[in-house]
Amino acid sequence: MPGEFELIAAKLFFSALALLKGALAPAVIVFFLALIGKRVRGTIEKEMNWKWLGSTLAATFVISWCIVLLAYFFPIITASQEQGLGLVPSPIAPTLSGIALSYIYGVLKVTLVAAVLCVLLLPLELVGSYIRSVVEKKLGKLPSWSKLLVSAYIVTLLASFIVLFIVPQSVTGLLYLLYYGFPA
Repeated sequence: MPGEFELIAAKLFFSALALLKGALAPAVIVFFLALIGKRVRGTIEKEMNWKWLGSTLAATFVISWCIVLLAYFFPIITASQEQGLGLVPSPIAPTLSGIALSYIYGVLKVTLVAAVLCVLLLPLELVGSYIRSVVEKKLGKLPSWSKLLVSAYIVTLLASFIVLFIVPQSVTGLLYLLYYGFPA
């Protein structure tokens, strides 16, 4: 029968293996977002003549805003397709101004959540920039996209470790902030 040390070592080994495997799918998503972000940041840097920090913050905000906007309004749009719009009796039907104010409030909420997410992601982007420079040196002859993919995987692995083991409440906190965090 294995001892206590062997059981702990086996659990640690298989947990690390599961973390390595579990970071693969999100790393592909991060890779594509990094490709988009690289292009957006380059455009912002060229047009606005901003340094790395400003252009990175702006590009992260734009991408975060688009993702959060989709996450916020997707349930509303799918729910509105399922209920009978136009079939609601006029005394209880929402007015056009009420619907417009609701959407404006949603856009303001999305903007604030995207700003919070942008500030939370900036340290990971700084670490990712460092990891990218190290990967560039180590894998010098590979194509640029493969070096970006390796960098995205390493940063996703680090972010997964942080979210799973250090601040596991961060994801639920951001979702709560998005859907319930501000008074109407």
